[in-house]
Amino acid sequence: MGHVDLFQTLVAAGGARPVNGTRGESLLGLDHHADRTVLSENLLYGPPAVSAVDRHTRVVVDLQNKQRSAWAVADDGSELEEPSGLLAQQRVDAVYTALIEARGGLDDWAPEETAPSEAELEALGYIE
Repeated sequence: MGHVDLFQTLVAAGGARPVNGTRGESLLGLDHHADRTVLSENLLYGPPAVSAVDRHTRVVVDLQNKQRSAWAVADDGSELEEPSGLLAQQRVDAVYTALIEARGGLDDWAPEETAPSEAELEALGYIE
């Protein structure tokens, strides 16, 4: 599940039709055992990174040095071990490829000139 899925779920729960040009799937009636790849981006807090995860594998790419790391996703959802073996490496490659294709590459990121101030973060309710 990703944030875009929450948006689509709220739209569907409200009885509206999906908004053209938006991504994600409503969680209502979704097969939770289906293989899906969910993307995430962290461009503001900490080192900039993007990640993709499916039922078996999480891949994280550090956007500053383009280094990737990967974890195997256990049945309980934990990510404590690095993938090992040929099948696991094929899964890492597939998730990494899905990430690159969904984003259109990794080269469109540029560091922000300014980060939000503490007062701005407080006003938005992110910190107290």
